[in-house]
Amino acid sequence: MPKELPDKADESYETRIRTWFKDERIKHEDKTTPADEFRLVVDYPPAHPRPLKIELVQPRGRNLIRLGMAVLVNPQHFELMRQKDRAEINKFVSDAMNAMLSQPINFGWRMQSGIPNGWIIQDSIYFDGLTQDRLFKTIQTIVRCARWMFGLHGRVLGIAPSPHDKPEIKKEESFFVDPYG
Repeated sequence: MPKELPDKADESYETRIRTWFKDERIKHEDKTTPADEFRLVVDYPPAHPRPLKIELVQPRGRNLIRLGMAVLVNPQHFELMRQKDRAEINKFVSDAMNAMLSQPINFGWRMQSGIPNGWIIQDSIYFDGLTQDRLFKTIQTIVRCARWMFGLHGRVLGIAPSPHDKPEIKKEESFFVDPYG
């Protein structure tokens, strides 16, 4: 029997979601800010040596959760991309957009001088449609799209630099962009 969502009086959405993650042994960390009802950073897939970090946010005063991840292109890869022919970069952007438009998610680029230096994948689930199944299918869609983007990026630029070559990011800095402010 599927677990139903709580009434507001029973149990909070945050508690129910945390319970679902605990039941599935999915690591998650609280990163709530004053603009949020709650914000969790989820490691998915569970028990993977290099899980993706997905942010799950309930913006303050909204009856929905947003799930998303943002990826910055490694500076070494960005420099390689700057050296590519503009037609090859346009094909990369076009291939990515065609694939992402076929998925039930929102996708956006971060651009610098017309060259992608990052991308964002996100989706929202309103509380009247929030079920355990919908939550995990949305997470799996985000992961599948991210893995596809990593593959396309690797095909265009070759093997990614070492994970130790990642740009320095401040611990409190988040690249999850909320299009509604």
